[in-house]
Amino acid sequence: MLIAAALLVLSLDHPMLVSPDWLAKHIEDPLVVVVEVGAKSDYDSGHIPGARFIAREEIVADCDGIPNELTDEEMVVAAFTRIGVGNAKRIVFYSRDPLLAARAWFTLDFFGHGSRASMLDGGWEQWSAAKHTIATSSFPVKPVPFTVSDRPYSIVRLKEMRDLIRRRGILPQKLVTIDARPPLPYIEGHIPDAVSIPWTANLTGEHPPLLRNEAALRAIYASVGIDRETIVVAYCRTGMEASMTYFVLRYLGYDVALYDGSFVEWEKNEGMVVARR
Repeated sequence: MLIAAALLVLSLDHPMLVSPDWLAKHIEDPLVVVVEVGAKSDYDSGHIPGARFIAREEIVADCDGIPNELTDEEMVVAAFTRIGVGNAKRIVFYSRDPLLAARAWFTLDFFGHGSRASMLDGGWEQWSAAKHTIATSSFPVKPVPFTVSDRPYSIVRLKEMRDLIRRRGILPQKLVTIDARPPLPYIEGHIPDAVSIPWTANLTGEHPPLLRNEAALRAIYASVGIDRETIVVAYCRTGMEASMTYFVLRYLGYDVALYDGSFVEWEKNEGMVVARR
């Protein structure tokens, strides 16, 4: 079966999400590694002290004409070996675009390291707004071997998505498919029976936006019938926006998989059965 019966559930006590103040207190902890994900020019202009850098292109790739897909294992191993995170240290991701940090977290979760990865709430904007120290110089990092063991039930492929939809009424568990795109693309066309929860619904309206509190997040997903027994598949246009949905549901302790090909792949292959209003 696509979704494993047992899934490591991360407690909210586990720091999957950390604040700038928390990070400032742990910035010199030798067991904590900070990683910026994005563009090198942004990193060079100013970054969190001690942060290592991973480019967007090292965690996503174009596959068979579908953009922003999970890149291959060799690329991930090479990137994380290069920045010296090893196999034991706490990794804290941040970015200028919150989706990139969420995507990095998803990538590490798929490759077996989600239990030691965190995301900085509010990212770079919140760190800057809190007036914490900013560095402009980088430092040499010694590569450290990084090994992976994937969690295949974290991802849904096209064939599996077709099968889930076909068998929706006879599955042993309830299935909820979440469309994480903005409302208009959902209205124009979506995967059959998908519900709309835009990825931005997980964030506050503040600037910079922060993750909503636990109660608010649970209420959002309870409103579409999600509980701990539900099979949840998140998708968007190419898998990037749904990475935030994936992170939030894992943060809340729910089982979730990401349809990485998302609507671009679905419409390309299943265009005649796309649900439209």
